[in-house]
Amino acid sequence: MRGLLGAGRSPMSQGLCRVSRRRLLWGAAGWGAIALVSGCRDRPVRSAGITLTVGIAASLIDLFRAIQPVFEAQEPTVSLRFTVAASGLLQRQIEQRAPIDVFASAGEAQMDALAAQSLLLPNSRAVFVQNRLVIVQPAGQDPWIRALEDLGQPRLRRLALGNPETVPAGRYARAALESAGLYQPLAQAQKLVFAENVRQALTYVEQGNVDAGLVYATDARGRDRAQVVYTLPADATPPIRYPVAVVAETPYPAEAQRFVAFLLSEAGQAIARRFGFLAPP
Repeated sequence: MRGLLGAGRSPMSQGLCRVSRRRLLWGAAGWGAIALVSGCRDRPVRSAGITLTVGIAASLIDLFRAIQPVFEAQEPTVSLRFTVAASGLLQRQIEQRAPIDVFASAGEAQMDALAAQSLLLPNSRAVFVQNRLVIVQPAGQDPWIRALEDLGQPRLRRLALGNPETVPAGRYARAALESAGLYQPLAQAQKLVFAENVRQALTYVEQGNVDAGLVYATDARGRDRAQVVYTLPADATPPIRYPVAVVAETPYPAEAQRFVAFLLSEAGQAIARRFGFLAPP
C-alpha cells in the first residue's frame, strides 16, 4: 500500500517534507509576521526558482533593498524576500521555527542565543558590517547637545532609544549611557522613550515627539527632519557588529550560503559602504 501511494505521488506532493510542513504549520499558528508559504519549497521545485526569506534588523532595510537586485541578477533562479523587525523579535521567530532562511542581526547576542540552541547552520555565521551610534535632534532646532554628557542637562525632557530588551541599538545606547552615569538618572526621571526598533526611535525625533535620540549613524544619514549633533566614539559602546548566518532548517542551504558570501564579497561590501556601514573587523 505504501509503495502504491508513493508511486502515485507527484514530485510536488512528495516535496511536502518535514521542513515545508513546519513552515505551513508555523504560518497557521505563528504570529502572522511572515507570509504563508502555500506550496512546497523543497528541491523538486528548484527548476521553477526559489525564494529565500531573509530576516533582517530594521536598520538594514535600505542596504538590503539595494543589494537585492544585484544579487538576484547574479543568481537568476533565486529571489529574496525580507522580513523586517527588531533583532530580538526575529530571534524569537526563528526559535518558534518561523520560515526564515537567513538571519541578519544588528547584534551578536541574538546570534549567540540561536547558536546555543543549534538553530544556525554550522560555519555559516560571519560579521559583514559594523556601525556607530549618533545622537540626533529634530532638524531646525538649536543643536545644543555637543557630547554624551549633555544628555544629563535639565533641558532634556525626552530621549528616544530602542528597547534594550529586544533592540541591539537600544542595548548599545544603554551601555553608553551607563558608562556616562546617565542611564539610571534618566530612567528614574522617566525621560527615556523606548522604541520597538531603531527606525521608530528616529521617527520620534523627526516628528518632534522627543528632544533627542540615540540611533545608528547609517539610519541618520541624509534625513531631512533630523540632524546628527554628536557621533559617539567607538569605545563608548561595545563593538557594533552585524552578524549574518544561515538558519539550520532552511531547505536551501547552498543558496543561502551563497547569499551570505555575496554580503562579504567586494560587490556586497561596496554597496554597504555607500550606505555608510563600516567594514567588518
